[in-house]
Amino acid sequence: MFMGKDYFKYYGIDLRSENAKEKIEKALEIALDTRKFEIEMYWKRANYFWLFVAAIFVAWYKTLESPEYNFVVMGLGLIVSFAWFCVNRGSKFWQENWECHVSELTKELGYPVYSIIKQYNTKRYHLRGNYPYSVSKVNQCVSLFAVIAWICLIFIRINTSIESSDICSTYAYVLFNLLAIIGIAILLVVMHNFSKSFAAKDSKYRGVEWVES
Repeated sequence: MFMGKDYFKYYGIDLRSENAKEKIEKALEIALDTRKFEIEMYWKRANYFWLFVAAIFVAWYKTLESPEYNFVVMGLGLIVSFAWFCVNRGSKFWQENWECHVSELTKELGYPVYSIIKQYNTKRYHLRGNYPYSVSKVNQCVSLFAVIAWICLIFIRINTSIESSDICSTYAYVLFNLLAIIGIAILLVVMHNFSKSFAAKDSKYRGVEWVES
């Protein structure tokens, strides 16, 4: 969406009309409620995935002595962690989407509280001071780390299994690791494309870039 006067054209609001303020206030109410809902759902989803991934890590530890079950658990952990990463990205998008709506609407009403940010003088390395980290992006990094951790555990398990078998050789190492790389890559691509099918498609303004006027 475009900011400024072009933004309100999408609402069909004539800023010179008598009821323009009433319409803007109604739109702001909707945007605030939806933003609040998105934030609540973000942390509910985060807690859900945190518990699920933690339970899978426990199951992974419990099945270390059973290679076949251990592989199944690691595969499940990889899938759930990648889903967690995608959900975090999606939640972040919708949260920022509604924050942009709120920012533009409050500016038009004359109280741009969402467009003004507190100035900070603390440095990132001052551990006792505050710093404007993005909490949601930190959580997104953790979910990405979980994906990488499962991939590493899978490769460690593959190489450990090869070493303890009768087919221990350089060719076996290369073959099984190559197959694992291809398999994981295919799995992640399929999951990514599948998740894209749930992207919003019902808005005629979908894909319009939000830019400063």
